[in-house]
Amino acid sequence: MLDQPFMDEVHRFTYKGFSEHRHNKNHHRVLARFRQSLRQAQRMVIDDDAVRTICELSHDRDKFDLWCILARLPFDTLWVEFDLHVKVKHWADLGTLAHRFEPDQVSRECGYLIQKDLDTSTRWVAHEFVAVKDKKPWFVTTQPVTLIFDPNGSPLTPVRGTTLWGKPTLSLEPDVPKIPILGDLGNGRVVGGRGDVEYGYAGSFRIGDEDDPYPVMPAHWTEHKVGASLCPIWASALKRENHLKVAASDAKERGGALRWLVRALAVINDVPTTLRSVHGRQGHMQVPGAPPLSYFSHNVVTLKIPKRNAVRYAHATLTKEATGRHNKWHPVKGHWRHIEYGKKLPYFCRHIPSRVEGNVAYCDRCERKLRWIELPHGRGSGALGYVDHTYVVTT
Repeated sequence: MLDQPFMDEVHRFTYKGFSEHRHNKNHHRVLARFRQSLRQAQRMVIDDDAVRTICELSHDRDKFDLWCILARLPFDTLWVEFDLHVKVKHWADLGTLAHRFEPDQVSRECGYLIQKDLDTSTRWVAHEFVAVKDKKPWFVTTQPVTLIFDPNGSPLTPVRGTTLWGKPTLSLEPDVPKIPILGDLGNGRVVGGRGDVEYGYAGSFRIGDEDDPYPVMPAHWTEHKVGASLCPIWASALKRENHLKVAASDAKERGGALRWLVRALAVINDVPTTLRSVHGRQGHMQVPGAPPLSYFSHNVVTLKIPKRNAVRYAHATLTKEATGRHNKWHPVKGHWRHIEYGKKLPYFCRHIPSRVEGNVAYCDRCERKLRWIELPHGRGSGALGYVDHTYVVTT
């Protein structure tokens, strides 16, 4: 874990922005929106063991589709930070890093400001912040591309961009180049070609030859659930053509970033964790042109699962949770559930019991033991939608 929380430096950055654009009013208006969101956010630090477990889970291609449903934003605004060296080194060990891991070239400090998008209950937008330390003094910056995800994205309602910032996904922007990908046709057949840049943020990178013409293996779950738009902070400071040049190589530099973040939210939501509250440091930060800034309090996220079998346990937990959530919420009438089966009847028994003890009953006709189930809250996930039953009673 980092020695000091990164969120405080990001807070400082929202007053300074890009130094060469310090007189750009639009640039500072955008920074002010980020500053307000950071102050309102629930702030979390993911510990190193949890980061490694998320890396392992983000490489399970067979469960991508199933686990996506769990990647919902637990709060309207969330700040998540972690030690990026831990993540990148573990990805290198797993063999899916686009380049060889060189610690001097990678920031340790990394954080995401994740916001719920407008006009939706499930789509969210993630802005990545990192520290740049190859120059002195070191400084904070954002990545040029913002990531978008909707666990409910489908062929009928694909992710088209972000309404919060009014920007389309890159594949709908003119003049955005495609990236080389290796498409999986099934039955072991693959074919090289070019595809939307969104594939790079969620797909898998194949390690080995850095001159590989098709480094990206797309994940099928990305087709309707994933988006990527030009970062509003960069857009407020750069001309569009210059922004696109920077963004063109970003998908390869941050390959699989969204895939990891989707798994991180699933783990935070559904794998047993402990949250250790940490108060902000004493004192204040001094930033020219700003009032004294207090240091942020936050929670440290630690997995509450056996360390020896952490990945296996988390895998089983996510699978169980996701399997039970693929239904829309619907009200359920009270009904009988069989506890013990009796004799076989040539008809469907309506279970009119002669003896009732509490919520357990005994049907004399089929000789079955039953329990009355009352579910006024219904079943299923409201995030997937609602089904309202209207019952018509006739006589």
